[in-house]
Amino acid sequence: NASLHLQQYLPIVAAGFLLIHPREKRWLAFIYGFLGVALQLGLEIYAPNHALYNIPIAPFIINTSTFLALSISYLTVMGFITWTIFYHEQLREKLEVEKHRSEDLLLNILPKSVAQRLLLSRDQIADGFDSVTVMFADIVNFTEMSQVLPPQEIVSYLNRVFSQFDTWTHECGLEKIKTIGDAYMVAGGIPTPRADHAEAVVRLAMMMLDYAADLQGPNGKPLEIRIGIHTGPVVAGVIGLKKFIYDLWGDTVNLANRLESQGLSNTIQISDATYELVKHKFTFEDRGDIELKGHGPTQTWIFRKASQSTVKTTLKVAS
Repeated sequence: NASLHLQQYLPIVAAGFLLIHPREKRWLAFIYGFLGVALQLGLEIYAPNHALYNIPIAPFIINTSTFLALSISYLTVMGFITWTIFYHEQLREKLEVEKHRSEDLLLNILPKSVAQRLLLSRDQIADGFDSVTVMFADIVNFTEMSQVLPPQEIVSYLNRVFSQFDTWTHECGLEKIKTIGDAYMVAGGIPTPRADHAEAVVRLAMMMLDYAADLQGPNGKPLEIRIGIHTGPVVAGVIGLKKFIYDLWGDTVNLANRLESQGLSNTIQISDATYELVKHKFTFEDRGDIELKGHGPTQTWIFRKASQSTVKTTLKVAS
């Protein structure tokens, strides 16, 4: 007699538990599945023709049931394979999107070449440069303004000013290092050396001066800034594990900072080293020796607010 071996359907029942079982207790479904397969094997080996499991039935039903069982098994396997392929493709696309997003975020923090090195290697990034031009730009009397104006107005104003500085820094091919309160730090000649780094930094400083002259501060008064620039050797690298930055160290950085802090309002004050590199391009006034903390008497040169025609010229050159 034709017969239907019910134990042949136990694996399908066991696999069904994987689909309907709650995720947090999915491990129980694997136990059910293992027990189902073990039970089928045991019945096939020890009781293949037992009356309880070998039920006489019409051949048509046997053939139909076998066809359905094989079809369901085939469709289940193919469906799982198809779902796995699509799932991994979607996962790969999401990973690519997140990778690009992380890289874009990294590029907002670090120079492109430094970011690429950091992504490719875990080695510490530290480089020495023989000639780099460093600039500090600071808003005059900003501390006093921040004490009497609402925080949102202060932050919005700083964001407006520094966003414009960011745009011009990028156009001039320079590297923004960081902002320190209301101070803006830029460097030329890093991480990719360039011969005209001093000229590019001075050009940016002139654009900042003219921008400040046409902009009112949050207190309604004209914006005033001081700018200090010095050229010399620096050490550059990435420090920290969290909120890391690409930073500069050395006496060049300290002197540029001193030239800014002891400069005059609405002027650019540069060192003799920078002057020697830009004197054939720009006109500076000799300020003579001034006493700089940690450096003693230092020869400096100043550039006062540029004319409107100079602004157009520098903007054209920068673009």
